Amino acid sequence: ALRGTDGALQYLLAAGYPVTVAVPAYLALIDYVLGTVFFDTSTAGRAVAAGSDGGVELLGLLAPEELADLRATGGAVAAPTADAVFAFGLATFLDGLQARFLSGGTRER
Repeated sequence: ALRGTDGALQYLLAAGYPVTVAVPAYLALIDYVLGTVFFDTSTAGRAVAAGSDGGVELLGLLAPEELADLRATGGAVAAPTADAVFAFGLATFLDGLQARFLSGGTRER
């Protein structure tokens, strides 16, 4: 675990992030990965949350006017695979990190 942490910090520092950004960025990334693993492997799982048959059955138990925005997606919430959602989130995280701290100068908050 320590070697993994060191390696990740090495990449972030080599990319130009200061320690004050590299450390919380690494920790946020680990939280994202572990949260995804937990969610994908939990008994509730992504399937029900994303509107699988179990989710559709749950929606059927509610009044038609409840969760109107979720219903309006027409099942699009269930369409992406877990891998696609993870890749989107990871790319968004990395793009945001770069835009916030490397593009146009370092902006620490």
